[in-house]
Amino acid sequence: MFKYVICVLLMSCGGSKPAPATAPLPPDQVASKPAGGALTITELEFYNGDELGIKLHADGKLALRVMKQGASAEEWKEAGVLAPDGTMTIEGAEVGRLEADGSFKSKDGRVAPFKFDGDTLVAGDKHITIDDKGALQGGTEGSKLHVKGITDSGSKKAALLVLALVITSSGPPPPEPAKP
Repeated sequence: MFKYVICVLLMSCGGSKPAPATAPLPPDQVASKPAGGALTITELEFYNGDELGIKLHADGKLALRVMKQGASAEEWKEAGVLAPDGTMTIEGAEVGRLEADGSFKSKDGRVAPFKFDGDTLVAGDKHITIDDKGALQGGTEGSKLHVKGITDSGSKKAALLVLALVITSSGPPPPEPAKP
């Protein structure tokens, strides 16, 4: 349900499952920031109202809450690792990278359906930011999505990138190219 609400927020569901992606960050790396200052990787928690659905840890590991079908128990599934330079990896292989122009390109050169304009995430006609209290602005009116743990503009940008990547990776895969 959490993914669905985020999807409605951005109105940009789709894309493909990321291909496997680089080695994860060492566990002792905490709240790191690249030389260019693009992303600050720190402990972030993503909520829909009171429901915690996504975590980004200070070592860059991304975890998604998964509810088991027919059970009341939940579990957390590692969904990849985000590096301070904007590189996303899954199972040790690079999926893609946030480019200097604000686009996110997959390892095979595909460009994601979102882009950054400074600290603003642009997806279709939506211009999404995070206010000083961690609430998402510019998405669906009345949204209860918010992020705890924001420390600076770099962590806001990291949070927006996490949301965009979760959304674009949760859609159906693209159709197979036609064979001659």
